Amino acid sequence: PLPSVSGHICHHPCEQVCKRGVLVDDPIAIRGIKRYLSENVSYTPDEYPVMHDERIAVIGAGPAGLAAGHFLSQAGYEVTIFEGNTKAGGMMVRGIPEFRLDRKAVRKDINNLEKAGLTIKVGQHISKNIIDKLKQEYDAIVIAAGMPHSKELHIPGFRYDGIFTALQFMEFVNNDQAMIRMPHQNFNVKGEGVVIGGG
Repeated sequence: PLPSVSGHICHHPCEQVCKRGVLVDDPIAIRGIKRYLSENVSYTPDEYPVMHDERIAVIGAGPAGLAAGHFLSQAGYEVTIFEGNTKAGGMMVRGIPEFRLDRKAVRKDINNLEKAGLTIKVGQHISKNIIDKLKQEYDAIVIAAGMPHSKELHIPGFRYDGIFTALQFMEFVNNDQAMIRMPHQNFNVKGEGVVIGGG
């Protein structure tokens, strides 16, 4: 369901065990082929058929939620995805920097899913009351909310101003935002900095 994205960031484990690379010369460059095709071939999935009366709600428009919505729609269900952020894509747009994953690739794949008939509603914060309402309106609910918070390192001072989790930092960077920890308090990059973790 996300071929452009796969062509950009898949770590292609299939290439490491490709039989051509073992028996002939080099593995088939599957990720490169996907990227070339996504950039040079105009592709839109076939319009999703509606074959069942049941309606399904998917919570979360990240990779898991989009894939669930795509495959359930292909199977003939009417699917609506509810996303809390203002953009669909989840960690593809919140956590992965743009130099690694072109935002146009993400938007292209999501647009194609919508053209095929997938409904995505953004800015939908899901609470217990909303879940109860969805249970009345939909026959099934798929929760694909992902992990919206980073792990924290529980050491003295880990909640001080100027300490950011990886996801907080990436959200500032990915949204071209000034680094603000508290209202009216700017975080200025000066002096020495420490990064814990090599991901």
